[in-house]
Formats: sequence, C-alpha cells, structure tokens
Amino acid sequence: MNLIVSEDKKELEFILERLQNKFHNYHVLPFSLDVLIYCKLNNLNFINPLNYINNQFHKNILISSKELLDNLNYGSIETESQKKEYKNYIRKKYFQIYFTYNLISLVSKSKDVKKIFVSGWTNNIKYYFISNIVKEYFSNFIEIIEKNKENKISILNNHYEFSLTKFNSEKKKKILFTGQEYNLLRLIIVARLIKLSVYVISEKKNFNILNNLMKCIGVKYLHFEKSKKIEIKDFKLDNINFSYLGVNFSNLLNKSIKYINSKLTDTYFKSKALENILKLKKIDLVVSVIARGYQGSAIDFSKLYGVKTLGVSHGTISKSFDEYDKVYKETIAEGVYNKNYDYFPIQTNITFESAKNFAFPDLKLKTGNLIFAENNLSLRKKNKILYAVTNKNFNQMQFLGVELYFEFYKNLEILNKLGEDRNFEIIVNLHPSVDDFSFKNLKKLFKNLEFTKEKISTCLKKTFVTISFSSTVIEDSISSNIPVILFDNWKRYKHCDSEEDIENKSQPIYYVSNEKKLKKCIINIKQNRKVNFQEFKYGSNCFVNIYKLFKKIL
Repeated sequence: MNLIVSEDKKELEFILERLQNKFHNYHVLPFSLDVLIYCKLNNLNFINPLNYINNQFHKNILISSKELLDNLNYGSIETESQKKEYKNYIRKKYFQIYFTYNLISLVSKSKDVKKIFVSGWTNNIKYYFISNIVKEYFSNFIEIIEKNKENKISILNNHYEFSLTKFNSEKKKKILFTGQEYNLLRLIIVARLIKLSVYVISEKKNFNILNNLMKCIGVKYLHFEKSKKIEIKDFKLDNINFSYLGVNFSNLLNKSIKYINSKLTDTYFKSKALENILKLKKIDLVVSVIARGYQGSAIDFSKLYGVKTLGVSHGTISKSFDEYDKVYKETIAEGVYNKNYDYFPIQTNITFESAKNFAFPDLKLKTGNLIFAENNLSLRKKNKILYAVTNKNFNQMQFLGVELYFEFYKNLEILNKLGEDRNFEIIVNLHPSVDDFSFKNLKKLFKNLEFTKEKISTCLKKTFVTISFSSTVIEDSISSNIPVILFDNWKRYKHCDSEEDIENKSQPIYYVSNEKKLKKCIINIKQNRKVNFQEFKYGSNCFVNIYKLFKKIL
C-alpha cells in the first residue's frame, strides 16, 4: 500500500494531480476535515484515523506535552504573557509532530506501507509542516512530489519597532480595551453611556461600519505605528532536548524556534509600545479577553505600574475531574486567565467551580453574564436542536477536551440518522475554522442536518436544547436559558458538573455517552421545558451586569 498524506484539500489535490494515477494502490490518510470530506465525495480510498486513535492516545499526548512544557527555558523573554505565547507555540508544534508520527506509525504497523507521498510544501510559521515531519521520521518511505523552498525573506526579515497613536489627556476616567472581539462591544457601549473615556487597540486601520459607529459615540482607536525597521530579536532560547516513549522530538522543535523568534519579536515591540502608555499612569482601567501576546502583556505592565486590570473570559473554564482533564483545562485557562488581573468576573457557576484549580483574584465578584450569548426574550417557537462544538485545524490541534475532525464527522453520521425522524430538526453550527468547501459539501453528505455559520445567538433563538462536547456554546446556552446535553460518544471527557441520570428531568445540563441515551434525553427535554437555571446562573441582563461591574470597580 502507498499512503498519501496532506494537511488540507489544496495539498491533496496537488499530490493527486502530480501522481496522475501512476500509483493505483494508494490510500489517503486525512489530517483535516476537508481532506476527509474530499475523499468521501470522490470515492477515494482512505484510512479513517478513528480506527487508530483511542483515549489512551489523548492521555499520552497531554501528559508528554506537560513534561515538555514544564521544562521549557524562556531565555530573555520578559513578561508572563509573552512566555505563554512561546509555550503555546511549542505546544502546537509538538501536537502536530506527535500526532503525525504516531498516527502514521500505527497505520504502518497494521498495513504494508511501501511509500508515503507528500507535497514537499514547507512553511513552519503556520501551515504545511507535515512534509517535514514525514521526512524526519519516515525517510525510507517518503516520496516528495515537489521540493519547495521556504520564503524566508518575508518571514524572518520584516520587523519593526512600534509606537501607539497618541491620545489626548482628559479629566474623565479612562478605560483601555486591548481589542473589541468576543462581544467586548457590550462593555465599550456601557462605558460610553456612563461617560467614561474609551480607547481601543486596533491592529486594522481600515474601519468597517461598526467601527465608524463606535467612533460616532466617542470611542477612540489606537493603532500600532511602525517606527523603525529592525533585525529579528534574539531571545536566547535554549535548544530543546525532549524524547517520549523512545521517540526524539527535539530536531523539529528546535527548527521551529527561529520562527517563533520572529513572532515574539513582533509581540515584544508591540508590548513595549503599550508599556510606554501605561507607565504614564493616565489609564484608570485596562480590559482584556486575551491573556497571551501583547494583549496579555498589557495586563502584566499594568500590574507593574499600578493600573487596574479587568479580565473577561471569552472561553469556558471548568473544574477538573482527573489529572488528564486538569492538563487540558489548564491549557484553556492559559489563554483567558492572567494571574495579574485585579478583577476576573465570575459569569456562571461553571467558572466558579473551576476556582478549585485556578487562583482567581475575587470569588465574590459574581457578576453574571457579560459577553456570552443571551436570548431570554425570544418570542419565536423554539423547536430545533443545536449541535455546536469546537473544531481545530491541523496547526491548532487540541486533545482530550476537543473532538478531532474524524470524531466530529462520526457524530454528524449519528445526528444525521437522528434527523431522519421529523421530530428532530437539527442545526449544526460550524466553527469559524471550517472552510467553505467543507461547509458546502457537508450539506450534500448529511441531508437531514441544517448547517450554518450564523452567530450562536441567532441559532439559540430557534433552539430548545444544545448538544455539545466542550465549547463556549455551553455557557452561551445556559445564559440563554437553554438546557445542554454533553454528548461524549468516546467516554473520554466531561466538561462540567452535569446530570448523568436522564430520567431526572428538568436539569440544566446532562451528560450522555451513547446514541440511545442522547435520543431519550432530547425527548425528555422537549417534553419538560420548565428548567431551573439558577444553579448555574447569576445576575441579570448582561448590560445591567456590566453597568454594576463598572460602578463597583471604578
């Protein structure tokens, strides 16, 4: 057997075109959802990773990644948030390498693999890393279709020092937002309504209609201005020396370090531009939903110069149930929680319970919903089922608490079968990472499902129950008074405290681990719409909650 390995549809099509049927006995080994879909649509022979990746695989990759990351040397990286950025980059690269090596190895043990075809495409920054991995570990089997030189000039040589747009000193209290993503606009609007001066960091200078509307109500945008072209900064990062279960991962990780130096250089000088504003002590509060990179560094420098900080979680942080669960959830928290926050509002009881694992600054700050979806006043009849989970591309892979692309596909098969019953109208809200090709063709493959990329808040207006594995949609739903079913078809991960007895009716969150219980649970929820969400919810309307929060901390 000959294997074809590719990260996406574009790379697969390139390989197939070059082969031109020279090798008939080949099977595609998909490493992404769009490749899997392409194989299905075109009746290509392919090997389903679902037959090889078990729960122990997820545990091994998490435990080994923790061992690797716990021993990282951070060289001259200054702030905690920049260290987290480096850590996250190494984690992602390690996940790519570990997953690829072990999946191909497992397939090779069960099949007589003679050749492995790869594109030869290389770009260590973000995409097309798989050819390097196969070349590193399977050099005796590799067939490179086309050698491709990396564009090192654009990647490594264009770096600048930055300054931020100057702002006028005002007598009003001033809030600096490190961005306006993840519904932070709600906080920005309330801040302006109570006559606070609002400044927002924006990487883009080209404003859309929304930005222009915000400017009309007095929001001021600060931009990073390139001030001086510089060489890439050397952060004196030590070479990594790491092996696990007899496999050495050091070489590819070390080759990636020169590229993360490029990313860190950009972050470093943007962070310095923020520091120059914060050390003037003219800002009264810094608000961020991101706890890594320059946005997280704004929090670190604020702590240094005595500026108040507010962190608002855009992700769902929940308590841990075992050592593997703890590793995964610490990774999620790393992106949304910074130990230097002065205030970290508790929006739901799911977050409150996670405090057993994370040292939040003030557990009494139970604000209720601030930025999750909220649709409590919809008059429309809610008769649909919402399925929404997090999907990750090859370069963003996570394990244990995120379903992999082939697991997601299997769940769609299960839901499509449920959808044959006319009483089950199922909306599948696709993650933004799912490309247009997949979006279009999933509709062809699963005719009993309704696929959409609408906002979650729009989908919830039609929904009486949400099915998920682990996603912010869980807290979006609870905040919108919609019960949730945690569907764990793999018996691997429980996101939060939930009811496992589906006969115990009218509960806000259930956990089920097979198709039969899933169907029964949906029926029970549909027949019993009266659910008490107060066990999980705090506060009032999100805008009222935000108003009270600002009045309390400013």
